[in-house]
Amino acid sequence: NTMVGLVKTLYSGLEEEGLFASLSRMVQENLGAKSTLVMLPEKENGDLVGKHFYGIEVFDLIGKESISELSIQKGTPLYSWIKNEKQIWQLFTMQKLTREEKLLKSLLATGFQIGAKLSFTRDSFGVIFLGEKTDGAKYRQIDLDILSILVNTAVMAYKNIVHYKSIEIGARRVGKECRYRWS
Repeated sequence: NTMVGLVKTLYSGLEEEGLFASLSRMVQENLGAKSTLVMLPEKENGDLVGKHFYGIEVFDLIGKESISELSIQKGTPLYSWIKNEKQIWQLFTMQKLTREEKLLKSLLATGFQIGAKLSFTRDSFGVIFLGEKTDGAKYRQIDLDILSILVNTAVMAYKNIVHYKSIEIGARRVGKECRYRWS
């Protein structure tokens, strides 16, 4: 019942911002993560930029900088690693990149443990990072399964939002053309 409620919540909105804020909050509340960070692609260049976060560790991570200043540039080793990685992974498996990647080093230093890719298209993706659990326990397989369901649901809801907006734009365009022809 809880999962059905979470899925309904993710599907209920028609705004991208609300969707990913809800995803971040749900992951934190239902998996017991102390913190979450959602990074989404910029439309102009595809770089991943910090958009939504919850938890105190993120404040430690960014200091006085803005959350939107957290980024993973397209073409960097970290970006390529995430692009080619499966959906969910432990951050410690990326340690060979820590010498090159300041953000990854900061994530590990502030207790982030899990990464999950949000695959929108073959070349467009986001990522959600999860901090350690509030009770100090390790993430179990059931936690990762729930995360997978939430991530997949959020991706499907995002694709629906994009399709809805394109249909809405097309309908407005057709409506304007019809009014023009009849006037």
